[in-house]
Amino acid sequence: MLFNKNNKDTENLLADPSEQDLLPEDLKLKIKEHALLCDYIHNLYVTKNRDYGDSMHPLYQEYGLTAFLIMFSIKLSRIKSLMQKGSATYESLEDSLVDLANYALIATVELRYEKNGLKYDDNLNNIIENMVDKEDKE
Repeated sequence: MLFNKNNKDTENLLADPSEQDLLPEDLKLKIKEHALLCDYIHNLYVTKNRDYGDSMHPLYQEYGLTAFLIMFSIKLSRIKSLMQKGSATYESLEDSLVDLANYALIATVELRYEKNGLKYDDNLNNIIENMVDKEDKE
C-alpha cells in the first residue's frame, strides 16, 4: 500500500489529545524526535537528488535490490567501525544510521515505483503526487 497523505489512523493517533495524554512523557519526546528525523531524512533525500540526480534508480534498474544490499553492507561496515573507534573525521555514527534509513526508504520507493508502473519523471514532486493520486483512487 502506498503512503496516503490522508491516512486518518495516523492523524488520529497523533492529533487526538486524549490518546496523547495516555503516553509517557519520554515516549512523547521520542515520537516528536522521530517526526523530526523523518523530515530531516526527506529533506536530505531531496537535496542529494538535486545535487547528484536520481543516482540509485539506474543502479536499481540494472542490479535490482542487490544495489541496495551493497549500500546497506557498506553502511553497516561503517557503523561497526564507528562503534569500535568511537568517532571518525568525516561521518558520525548518527550520519551513517540516517544514511542507512534513507537507503531503505529509497529501496522501498523503487519497489513501489516498479510495482505500480509509475512513469519516470525527473521532477520528484510529480512522482510523489502520482503515487498519492493513484492511492487515493484505489
